[in-house]
Amino acid sequence: MITPALSTTSTRPAVSAPRTTAAVQAAPGAATRHRHPSAMDGIESSLTDTADRKDIDVGGLKRVRGQRWDSIRFGPSAYGIERLEVYLSTCAFEPHRHDTYAIGMTTAGIQTFHYRGSRHTCLPGQLHVLHPDEAHDGAAGTDTGFGYRILYIPPELVREALSGRALPFVGDPIQPLVPAAGRIASLLSDIDEPINELSSAEIAVAVADGLVSLSGCPERRPAAINVRAVELARDYLAAHAREQTSASVLEKIAGTDRFTIARHFRWAFGTSPDRYRTSRRVALARAAIESGQSLAEAASEAGFADQSHMTRQFKRTYGLTPGRWRAITGDSSRTTGASTPRQ
Repeated sequence: MITPALSTTSTRPAVSAPRTTAAVQAAPGAATRHRHPSAMDGIESSLTDTADRKDIDVGGLKRVRGQRWDSIRFGPSAYGIERLEVYLSTCAFEPHRHDTYAIGMTTAGIQTFHYRGSRHTCLPGQLHVLHPDEAHDGAAGTDTGFGYRILYIPPELVREALSGRALPFVGDPIQPLVPAAGRIASLLSDIDEPINELSSAEIAVAVADGLVSLSGCPERRPAAINVRAVELARDYLAAHAREQTSASVLEKIAGTDRFTIARHFRWAFGTSPDRYRTSRRVALARAAIESGQSLAEAASEAGFADQSHMTRQFKRTYGLTPGRWRAITGDSSRTTGASTPRQ
């Protein structure tokens, strides 16, 4: 739960009032990370350091003498959607509000916060769901601190994904990873993955449908899948896997809106359009690697942004890095019979 005001968890005084800036300004002596203006502008990042002067690192989670530093790390953001990874042990969030939905999952320690008149505790693996414009604070439940990943999504994007229906309200802000919550939590598995026009619609659909389910309202699923639309979308993505096909192009191909495509595509094929396109790219990269191309050439051939992007997606698909895959398949081609992959 990011806030425009923070305080230390000790007896040290609270930090000063927020400053509106497009950069995260760390405490004196700490690193400063600049980024483009977004919905998170105005974050108060004057996190006061501890008595032994441990400064804030906003580039990632670090450890000093076995202890984690306080940190806020931003993933790529687009279309009003932002994802953060946070760890705090010396600071606490003062009461504040967001104009977005704030949906996070505790990853370490115990997180406590006040929300709608009650105190709540969020344990590792649990989801916390905060409605726009609802005041809340946030602190560690123990001296060891707490960590979480969180997604911020504009309410208007959720409303679009629900075809203009009223925004869903989840009464209990703490949710176990039931299937409805699990779909939302999966969006936090990799906050470093870029958000494109197609994936932003998929994120909106996952959040919208999950919130509707968690709110106790019945889902309005159609009796039949629009098979023609999703097959047209699938065939186009397969034929143009190397390209960055936009949601607007796919809407023209399928003859329906992007949110319908996202829902029906998953119902029909068990995956999202963006993930399907990525899988086709990984297959192209694998073929290029096995044909003898270099990893950089394979990444370019398959349409990945760069080699590191290919490596991350390749490992998710096959459980091995491209380099390891090449070594193993190369060994197999030089031997007769089955070969055992090296560990």
